Amino acid sequence: MTTSILTDPNEMASVEQRWHRLHEISTGTIFQTPAWTLTWCRTFQDCFAMRILTVMDGEELLGVMPCFLEPSTYGPIRLHRLRMVGEHSIFGGYEPLVHPGRREEVLSEFVALLNHELRSRKTDIVDFHFLDPQGPVGRTLNSQLRGRGLHTQFTPLSTSHLTVDLPVSFDTYLKALGDRTRKNLKNQERVLIRQGAQCEILGGSRAGASFEEFALLHRTRWASEGQRGHLETRPRFLEFCRAIVALIPAATRFYFMKENDTAVAGLMVFALHGRVHVYLSGRDPAHPWSRLSPGRVLIGMCIRDAIGQGARVVDFQGGDEAYKLHLGGKEKGYARLIAAGSLRGKFFLSAFAVARRLEGGPGSVSRLAPFIRRLKQLRRINPG
Repeated sequence: MTTSILTDPNEMASVEQRWHRLHEISTGTIFQTPAWTLTWCRTFQDCFAMRILTVMDGEELLGVMPCFLEPSTYGPIRLHRLRMVGEHSIFGGYEPLVHPGRREEVLSEFVALLNHELRSRKTDIVDFHFLDPQGPVGRTLNSQLRGRGLHTQFTPLSTSHLTVDLPVSFDTYLKALGDRTRKNLKNQERVLIRQGAQCEILGGSRAGASFEEFALLHRTRWASEGQRGHLETRPRFLEFCRAIVALIPAATRFYFMKENDTAVAGLMVFALHGRVHVYLSGRDPAHPWSRLSPGRVLIGMCIRDAIGQGARVVDFQGGDEAYKLHLGGKEKGYARLIAAGSLRGKFFLSAFAVARRLEGGPGSVSRLAPFIRRLKQLRRINPG
């Protein structure tokens, strides 16, 4: 096997076809596709140094670990973090893509590369935020990095993440909901249809135009609270979403609830390999239908479609909002792995642990509060 670190998007494009084959073999997520990763790299290439780790066996690509190097300052500490591509600004779950039949040996090669990056002081810490806590990748990386004498911290449930394991029928799904949620969902859909509501599901060649219509709804929802939405506040998120929708229209769906061709509520959804990601939502809070929760009704329709198409999981992304729990979401969480090599990295890891213990601590540590607050920023759902 041979390993390499690619630093230029054009280099990454050279392995794109092999990457597609590996993704199909591994039944990877939408966030592990070449399109998603390369779009992020092109969107942020003037901001960060790219470090795309690859493992090859002859002409076959066995593993891809897309990373970037981020300079960060935390109180008096200035260090470089190696993070997974996508973690900065873009919602999603990010893990290395590994051939399922060669997992152990490929991860060992990745660990060797990470160990070299840390020991050579090219990076101070490895900091991966959105790993699958139930999968083998995060735990294997943690144990192997620790086995090489590196300081590590693995947090299985670092960030809330709710998903729904789908049954074989929509009736079975409804029966598993609480009585009140089930009745409300049925009644609200019935009333909306009676009042003339129309549901549209758009994608494919209409994905680009649908995104612009959806983005307006998303802005409207947040403007009603005097705020700007995620598409406006997260750095380059709007640019990224517009580009990725154009690149993967077959995996993109927009659900709209409309009155006379005017959108009242909408969902932006990605679907691939049996996983349906309810990615973003928008609605017009001033419309009279708002009291009938059209967004929640659309999610119910999305789940019904997902079951009908044989999907296994609906992914509500990060956050534990009440509506996700009411609609059957179960806490899966995202795991976080930190590994330190340099003295600064080790100090950061120790300070981070102290900051966690001091959370809500007594006034005797008030002089440390600004430093502690800065350290705690690393615990946000999508830091940076």
